Formats: sequence, C-alpha cells, structure tokens
Amino acid sequence: MSTVSLIQLNKNFKEISAVSDFDMFIEDKEFVVLVGPSGCGKSTTLRMIAGLEDITSGTVKIDDRIINNVHPKDRDIAMVFQNYALYPHMNVFKNISFGLRARKYPKNEIELKTRKAAEILDLTELLERLPGELSGGQKQRVAMGRAIVREPKLFLFDEPLSNLDAKLRHKMRAEMKKLHQKVQTTTIYVTHDQIEAMTLADRIVIMRSGVIEQIGTPYEVYHEPANHFVAGFIGTPTMNFIDCELEKTQPGLHCQLSGGSSFQLDHFQLNEEIGPSREMYIGIRPEDLIHVTSKRENLISIDAQLEVVEPLGAETLLICKGDFGEITGKSNQARGLQWGESIEFEINPDRIHFFDKKTRKRLSPNIS
Repeated sequence: MSTVSLIQLNKNFKEISAVSDFDMFIEDKEFVVLVGPSGCGKSTTLRMIAGLEDITSGTVKIDDRIINNVHPKDRDIAMVFQNYALYPHMNVFKNISFGLRARKYPKNEIELKTRKAAEILDLTELLERLPGELSGGQKQRVAMGRAIVREPKLFLFDEPLSNLDAKLRHKMRAEMKKLHQKVQTTTIYVTHDQIEAMTLADRIVIMRSGVIEQIGTPYEVYHEPANHFVAGFIGTPTMNFIDCELEKTQPGLHCQLSGGSSFQLDHFQLNEEIGPSREMYIGIRPEDLIHVTSKRENLISIDAQLEVVEPLGAETLLICKGDFGEITGKSNQARGLQWGESIEFEINPDRIHFFDKKTRKRLSPNIS
C-alpha cells in the first residue's frame, strides 16, 4: 500500500525554473504517466521523487513519510531508465538478482524472487544468457525484472521504451500493462509519446515549461482538453484549429470562419458568457471531420480542396486546404480522389471544441 504526495514541488537551475508548483496526490496502485514535449520538466520531476535531483522547494511524501532528505537507496523505490544499464558480463539471472545479492538476501530467497520475476516477464528460458545475446525488448524486460524483484513501494520509469522500434514498442506497451495488472505497484511513468500515455495510464499529467497543463484520465484529456495546448498535443493526427468569430443568435451560435466560410449551430450555447461576439479557435479532431458524398441531416459541413491523400489501410487521411487554412480529415471511401478536387466534410456539432483566443482555455458547451 503506497500513495505519493507531491506538494508545491519546485526545481530551479540558477535563474531557470524547470518545475513550478507541481501539486498532485497519487493513489495506491495507480499508474500515472507524465507526458509533454522535451524540456517540459517531466524527467526532472521523476528524478526529484527518486532522490537523484535536489528539490528547490516543496515536499515529496510516500505514504505519510516525507522523503526530501532520504537517501535514494533508502526510499524503497525501483527505477527503470531509458538505457537498460545491464552488466554485460553477468547473465540474466545475475542481472535480475543483483540488487538482492548486494543487500545480502538469503540465497534461497534470491532464487525464489528472481525466478518469480522471470516467470512474470517470460524470461525463464533466458536466465543463462548474457545481455549481448538478447534483443532490445528482452533487455528491457531484464531491466524491469531487476526492479520487480525488489518488491518496492514505488516504480519509476523514465522513457523505458524510447530506444525500441515501433513494432516492439507496441508489444512492450502491452507487456507493461499486463505487468502492472500482475504486480499492482504504484507507478509513475515518464514519456514524450502521447500514445504510450493514453494506452498505459490511469491518469495522465500533461506538462509544458515545468507547469501542469492538465491532469485527467485518458478519456478526459482527449475528449475534454483543458486548453489549446492539451488539445493539440494529445491525438494523432493533431486536432484541426480554425480561427473563427462566434456570435450569439437565437436559438444558438453563428460561427464565422476566417476566410469567409460560416455555419450555424442551432440549440448550442457555451456555459461561459461570450458577449455579442468573440474571437475563438474552433477545434475539430480529424476523426470527427468526415468526407461525405451525400449530406445528412443535423450535421454541418465545410468545403476544402484536396492536397494530399494518405492511405492507412482501414481508413484514409485527407489533407486539404480551405479559405480558412489547412485541415486534416478522414474518409472510408477515398478511392479515385484526385489532387485539387473539392471535398465536403461533415461535422457533428457535438464534437466541436471552442478555445478562447486570448486565454487559450477550452470553453465548455451547453447543448440543448
């Protein structure tokens, strides 16, 4: 049973603020992922928790114990790094059991714990091999086994899959998920890959420039992004953003896009007061911008000119340019489409996001 409290955590490097007022409570057995672009402070936060980086101010607690000044080896934390850090002259068994042997555990206990970890990670047949005889995925599992065998209060992962190729990363994501379900240890995981974050996390912490932009479940950060940055960072391909001006009408809103296009949103209001008119961004995810050949009721549409077709197998991405700028949509029937062709996209009004142009915050809809 281990909870983690990060209270007003700050880290400064001279005049540079790497992490600012990081505040979060992590539940027992929760899998939390810190994600953001390079330099956002996610690895620095992880290293402060591990004790590898001094804390400028704030508090780190595991359960009810403040660990700010506790030596890393005494924090009961296991950390897995981006590089595997395996001993090349030791076989898999000795690499996994190294920490136990260093702490002088009884021989029979070392044997039992090491073989149990190897079984969980499907390494039993590889225990006599040297690291040089292993694939990248196998090496990463050995590094994870070395962490598991200690049965720590907290797992910390610092971009552990970034050195693997795309296919192996996909496989290892599934392995990480299964591992957490088996071991049930509180986990904090750092990555720059938003797909890893979405697939692994119970909750995601999205960071930028040392500041938390949003904390939420994968569903919340995808469907209810807090602001323009989160909406653009989460999702592949990225969300489409179009400059627009909203005007209150009865019984809804009139949306005037930059370039001249416009549409009406009936029975649609925002919970926030917008005044007579207001400059906004509208955000539409590519999967909500669907190429159609015949118009359906209760949906709005916009036109654009086809520039690039990207077939992905089950679906096709259409990159188009309208008088409002470039947008990316999707089609299930893209055969025969030609460059320069006029494309009509339909949009479900319920799937449109609105962002204030000044504050960049998302405004929540009120659909009657």
